[in-house]
Amino acid sequence: MFGNFLFSLNNKISYGAPSEGGGGGNGGSDTTVIDGVTYSPGDTLPDGSTFLGTIVAGGGGIGNGGEGGDGGSFSGGSSGGAGGSSNPEPSVEIVDIQYVETAIITGGSASISGPVTLLIAEEYIIEHGANLETAYTSQQEIISSLGWADLSSEQIQAKLDFYSEAHIHLEHVALYDDGVSITHARIETALQVTESHLQARTLVQEGHTIAEAMMLANGTTADEFVFTDEAGNYAEADVINSGDVLVSSGIDLTDGLMIIEPNTDRLPSFAIPVQPGIEEYSTDSMFYHDYDSSVSVPLNGYDALRFSHDGLAALEDALIANPTPGDDSAATINGTVNDVGNLTILDGNTNFVSSFVVENPNPNQSDIVVNYTIENEHVLAHGYVGRMIQRYDNTPDDLTDEDYSYSLVTFGEGDAFIQGVIEGPAELVADYEWYQNSYEIFDTANDSLL
Repeated sequence: MFGNFLFSLNNKISYGAPSEGGGGGNGGSDTTVIDGVTYSPGDTLPDGSTFLGTIVAGGGGIGNGGEGGDGGSFSGGSSGGAGGSSNPEPSVEIVDIQYVETAIITGGSASISGPVTLLIAEEYIIEHGANLETAYTSQQEIISSLGWADLSSEQIQAKLDFYSEAHIHLEHVALYDDGVSITHARIETALQVTESHLQARTLVQEGHTIAEAMMLANGTTADEFVFTDEAGNYAEADVINSGDVLVSSGIDLTDGLMIIEPNTDRLPSFAIPVQPGIEEYSTDSMFYHDYDSSVSVPLNGYDALRFSHDGLAALEDALIANPTPGDDSAATINGTVNDVGNLTILDGNTNFVSSFVVENPNPNQSDIVVNYTIENEHVLAHGYVGRMIQRYDNTPDDLTDEDYSYSLVTFGEGDAFIQGVIEGPAELVADYEWYQNSYEIFDTANDSLL
């Protein structure tokens, strides 16, 4: 239902070319092969983009249309990414809060305490590591009370296997464990020790912190997300961890989570928290439409951006601060309500969107800004516009001076009646508005580097 999704941290992910890539693996490559033709860094790909080579920061590779490498660990391991689709099928799905809460309760929590958020495992440890340490200590105390503190986890597991069958024989024969009488009470105490704790115990002995070991023993690696409440109860966020969707850590899931696979290879799949008034659009609607209003930074007049390694960060800051046309406020991970102003004679001069920031670890792309229409407050509901800076390195191999070019990807889709019926004219209006806004962003970013 939710497609194939995965998220990885900055230091746990690898990247292929911006538009075409090979399958994930255990390392990078300086070339790529498409339709039998080998492309080197700097070559123009069939879709018009520039192949940048493969930038590897970790063990696995990520590309469009392949499989990812091995998962990572908390102590210097690396995680490959899952392959994406070079011909994406557009989709939008909402994961409701009941699904999330059920996952947490199924994981062992008696109830939900306070609002539920989505956190990357490393951040969860920072916020709730004390809970994990308390649970670990409690199990260790049980082991000590049984006189097993000096035993290895494998030896303890062997005893637990024996104890799990011992109660059957106690009515007929006396049983002892290293001279200690085995009673029903002792069996009950022993069987409170869990297999996952023994795994965590081994990981601690190998050098992991207690909190790290507890997460790893429960099947959660550093680059995975968890659903968690205020008390620290948590469950694996399987709909995020099983594929290549991008999402911001720390988002509020009170109203659910929306997962979008854009109908383009210019934007990655992403997820945003559902806010009041945000309704999913239908890709099957007769009024479904999409449009691309991307703009490139001119090579002339923007030298501060072109010849600075800090250009991408400056453009990202400017994009987040100016997410929409008109008088707007900065986008945030949980959404900022902005009025994009008059769009048609039918809208009463106001059209409200919620502007989100979706964290993106790709070193050649900015975070993604998503402007999503608000029900009954935007004439073009339902739909979104996703925006992202793509950087291309044009520095010749024999030169040390950096030379970059940039494109501000602006892609939208939705099922609004007006845009579906008069798609051509509507796109012209959208192109003009986003063009004006894009140059505001370019100017702001370039000036910030002077």
